[in-house]
Amino acid sequence: YLRVLVNPDDDNAFLRIVNTPRREIGPVTLEKLGSYANMRGKSLFEASFEMGLEQHLSGRGLENLRRFKQWLVAIADQAERGNTVEAVRSLVRDIHYEDWLYETSASPKAAEMRMKNVSDLYSWIVADLEGEHYDQEEKTLKEVVQRLTLRDMME
Repeated sequence: YLRVLVNPDDDNAFLRIVNTPRREIGPVTLEKLGSYANMRGKSLFEASFEMGLEQHLSGRGLENLRRFKQWLVAIADQAERGNTVEAVRSLVRDIHYEDWLYETSASPKAAEMRMKNVSDLYSWIVADLEGEHYDQEEKTLKEVVQRLTLRDMME
């Protein structure tokens, strides 16, 4: 989610989050979006804004995709206006991620462990945004996500 917020052109990240948790944006919808985006030379996220997409997609798939896109834009706007910590908090809350973890985990204990990982990540992000790590300077969400991405690549 954070990677898409700071780089909406990241199609791999977009595909990882578009249905996590489920939004009823199926493979046919994503395939048509991908074909349209490729034809237009745009990212999946950017293509989802275009009016011409309606010629290739319709119904519930298009409606769910547009709702998802509008929600992401609202979260990104909130982060950009300087409410970054609240935007990240809203992101986890709005998608009911904890509920989804309990629904999809093998056991309640597994869901608790996964949610603890999310909480730890959230705490780390907040601390980094507020300048509590490394150089003691406040960071933008983009800087925090870049640092996380580099750490992930090194592991």
